[in-house]
Amino acid sequence: MPEALPDRPPHVVPDRAPEQARPDYPLALDLNGRRVLVVGGGPVAARRARGLLDAGARVDVVAPELGPEMTILVSEGAVRWSPVAFRVADLVLPEPAWLVHTATGVPDVDAEVMRAADAQRVWCVRADLASASSAWTPAVSRGAVGSPAEGLTVAVTGGGDPRRAVAVRDAIAAGLESGSLPVRRLRPVSHPSSVAPVDPPRIGRVWLVGGGPGDADLITVRGRTVLAAADVVVADRLGPRSLLDDLGPDVEVIDVGKTPGHHPISQERINELIVEHALAGRDVVRLKGGDPFVLGRGGEEALHCLANGVPVEVVPGVTSAISVPAAAGIPVTQRGITASFVVASAHEGAGAALEALRDAPVSSTLVLLMGITTLRETAEQLMAAGRSPSTPVAFVESGWTDDQRTTVTTLEKAADVAEQEAVQAPAIIVIGEVVSMHAQLGDLRGSRGSRGRRGRQGLQGLQGRASPDLREVVLLAHGSPDPRHAVGVAAVVDHVRRLAPSRGIHTAYLDHHPPSATDVAGRLTGGVLVPLLLTRATHVRGDVPVAAAEMTALGHGAYAVAGALGPDELLFVACEELLAAGKFARDERTAVILYAGGSSDREAIAAIGAAAAARAGRGWGPWTVAALAGGDTLAEVVERLHADPAVDRVLVLSYMIADGVLRDRMVAQAQQVGVEFVPGTLSETDALAELVLVRAAGAR
Repeated sequence: MPEALPDRPPHVVPDRAPEQARPDYPLALDLNGRRVLVVGGGPVAARRARGLLDAGARVDVVAPELGPEMTILVSEGAVRWSPVAFRVADLVLPEPAWLVHTATGVPDVDAEVMRAADAQRVWCVRADLASASSAWTPAVSRGAVGSPAEGLTVAVTGGGDPRRAVAVRDAIAAGLESGSLPVRRLRPVSHPSSVAPVDPPRIGRVWLVGGGPGDADLITVRGRTVLAAADVVVADRLGPRSLLDDLGPDVEVIDVGKTPGHHPISQERINELIVEHALAGRDVVRLKGGDPFVLGRGGEEALHCLANGVPVEVVPGVTSAISVPAAAGIPVTQRGITASFVVASAHEGAGAALEALRDAPVSSTLVLLMGITTLRETAEQLMAAGRSPSTPVAFVESGWTDDQRTTVTTLEKAADVAEQEAVQAPAIIVIGEVVSMHAQLGDLRGSRGSRGRRGRQGLQGLQGRASPDLREVVLLAHGSPDPRHAVGVAAVVDHVRRLAPSRGIHTAYLDHHPPSATDVAGRLTGGVLVPLLLTRATHVRGDVPVAAAEMTALGHGAYAVAGALGPDELLFVACEELLAAGKFARDERTAVILYAGGSSDREAIAAIGAAAAARAGRGWGPWTVAALAGGDTLAEVVERLHADPAVDRVLVLSYMIADGVLRDRMVAQAQQVGVEFVPGTLSETDALAELVLVRAAGAR
């Protein structure tokens, strides 16, 4: 008979001070196909359930009632629901759970789940009290499938400070997306089984990357990302070569740069090099100047890759044909001068340019690349074809570098001036009346302002569009002369973009701050208008529909209108995020005052109070509302609460999206009446961003 195993001693959790109560051993779990128990049916539990489903877990939910988000998961069959209160047996039936998440919002229930899980030696995450949890859920960022960062998972804990963890997580995520972090895979993917199957040799990927006009800052984010993942870089002379200094020592850089009249490596050999390395299993970046498909022979390289079974992706770049003249203060089109331009190679004279100009308006700007060595012949042929000898001409050398130089002359003098001034390649030649703008604008290379988002489609052919483009969401804020307000709105936009990266998220203001709603609508083709307003008061009923009508009246597209953000359950979840971040623990003898900016509509303020009152009994004392205008003052509400024998402590929380002068007044008044003010604003919370998307989905 085998010797019986001894009974396990009961599990004892060592006592630690609250500031020490944190998991000390980071670990990644494989939950694929494993049962996980979620206790609770509200929005927090639903968020946890979605994350577990993404990890492949089989999720069982135990809750007497479900909120709308969890109801959707149940109706889709994504989770299995037991409509009962938690029982200890739920941990082991119908089979033992590998992990437990409890998020009921009731401290006694969450504590009971924690104790039962501990007794069964099952890791448990308690949403309301991290210090009592045996496990924590970190802030997580994952490399997108198909991206160079695929397979990377970054998890951050903040030592009990979730906002700190999220901030660090987001910074790392930005690094993964921008290519500023080393994402290149350094070892092959291992097989899960002990006996690896015999797979065919891996074929590497090829990226044809347009590096822009030369300045390393002008490569696209995608270009920088794939460059960080490359095993081999085949580089041109005119690409952003300074980026090569940031590559690891084991990345092979092959210089195939060409100079005028000197091509040490033929295009055919470049094609072969790219394919040879890819077929050897290496990921290859073909780094070019400008755009790979604008006189860059990228099409030839793509065809050669595909003909040899090598996957290829083009990463567009900022073409020098447009960006270099711009750096010199020469727009290739200008209202009142010309509405068209032609780009051509002058490497072999004016033949290509003349062919391109055949059907173009006579006012069209002509932009020539690779044309310095044949300039005299080109100028003569253009004048013979009808171009005026006095047509302005500009040479822009070494655009977007510290050596940039602009020389202006006329077509008849162009060749002589180029010789006198020793104009050298790389140089862009601009021919047309727009060259006169250089005298007015000067060198614009140092103007590096941010580029605004543009509509996903041009406006041509979209007049009278009848239905809104639901991919585009415009957040309409009231506005304030205090710049802190715009900072808060920007924080909301950033949160929403992280939750919905495939949607265009834009900001507009009713007053005090640009851009206006019609300014934003001028570059879109319709969308959804979501008011960043927390009450159903005057602005929501009057100003917002008017703004939507004015946006639609521009004729570029229609706009659906969402309802006000509040009052709503998710807003109260956002409030609880701030309470948790401020380390205010649930306590049935602690009252919470939501301090609103106020409104002339007393019913709107009363609606907040009615919704807040329903929060009682969820581990807190009474929730109520005060207002700077249109409702009970803070002093009145505090006086009532202090008279309540069931209340020992009063917390005041700003029921406003952003910081500003009104919140300053709230803090000062809280100090005057002797109550604590909760740090932070709703703009910092995930729940508010989630609510924006919920409202956008229900817009009409």
